[in-house]
Amino acid sequence: MGHFRELIFNNPIVAIVTASQLVRTLGRSVAWIFTPLFLVSHYHDSYFEVGFIFFLSALVSLPFSIYGGNLIDRIGRRIVSILSPLGSTALFAGLFMTSFIEIPEIIVYVLFVLVFPLADLEGIADNVIMTDSVAPAARTDAFSLARISANVGFSMGPSIGGFVATYGYGFTYVLPMVTSFSMALLYLFRMKETRPASSTEASRFSFPSKDREFLYFAVLVSFSWFVAGQWGTTLTLFLNNAYHFNTVQIGLLYSLNGIVVIVFQLPVNYLLKSLTEVSRLSLGVAIYAVTFFCFSLTTSFPLLLLDTAALTIGENTMAPASQTLIARLAPEAKRGEYFGAFGAIGGLIAPVAPLFGTFALGYLIMTPILFWSIFLYLGIGLAILLRVSGKISRRVD
Repeated sequence: MGHFRELIFNNPIVAIVTASQLVRTLGRSVAWIFTPLFLVSHYHDSYFEVGFIFFLSALVSLPFSIYGGNLIDRIGRRIVSILSPLGSTALFAGLFMTSFIEIPEIIVYVLFVLVFPLADLEGIADNVIMTDSVAPAARTDAFSLARISANVGFSMGPSIGGFVATYGYGFTYVLPMVTSFSMALLYLFRMKETRPASSTEASRFSFPSKDREFLYFAVLVSFSWFVAGQWGTTLTLFLNNAYHFNTVQIGLLYSLNGIVVIVFQLPVNYLLKSLTEVSRLSLGVAIYAVTFFCFSLTTSFPLLLLDTAALTIGENTMAPASQTLIARLAPEAKRGEYFGAFGAIGGLIAPVAPLFGTFALGYLIMTPILFWSIFLYLGIGLAILLRVSGKISRRVD
């Protein structure tokens, strides 16, 4: 705990990024969780159509990840961190208005899809800022600290959203609108530029296509998040339509996820401190696979709360290791490029999760064991592949 206090109080940049994660996630978790229900209930979209919107959002984000990462290296982290949330503010304001006005559904789709690339830019910038500002040995703890803060926001957001949604789904866009604007102000008045001098040497946009080891692990990590990506859109629709959980129950379940991150992220880091990032990823995706399968075994809300807690341990195991692994592989002068490339690769693979999950759910919603078995086998297979790959590679030791 002393080390975490030192990171916060002795490094104001870490403190700013950590605070931003709380506020940003507080708002956006509401939109991510309840927009699928809004589209199904208000516009009568199918599960697959909802999944396709999230998939399309990821495709639109791809060029923003690649060129945005390069741009962060070229013009700096701070300006991107100011302009991106201002754009998000305008988009959430638009979504709020369209939920009360009869307009073509395509406008709602466009506004929602455009939120994703801006969110990706903010995330890339935060990861690069953290990498710039923290020594390599402390990066896992620093990324974990940001995750804990984000999950303080996530523990509150869905619960608030669950109650707000009972008065109308449109009101759930007010909170992300306010928090996005707050983030723009925070970075405008409190954040200083962290770009190292070597980054100014970049003269053209590029992609690390020749770094095969980076590309290999980026793909493996992205496939791991493909399995984990059933947490969100797919699980929300499953719980609402297969088990008939209401919005308050769903909000509480996701809030528990945030609470478990807050309470157990530090103990998990301590217990797994001897493991490499790749070994942590292997263990984490295996936990995800098993706990997802357990959702098929009972409709008891208390038992599913316990399963959610166990699933979150897998998240605690995986998430900081993903960022630390990319930080380890990225050259100092190309951190934006590498984090952007990782975001682009993830944008091709991980977002297929809700598309695939909602498509399969449309056919297998009445057979939960068969549905969740798909992700059980995928997750266990990836865990084995990660473990073997980590032992072969010297660069990720």
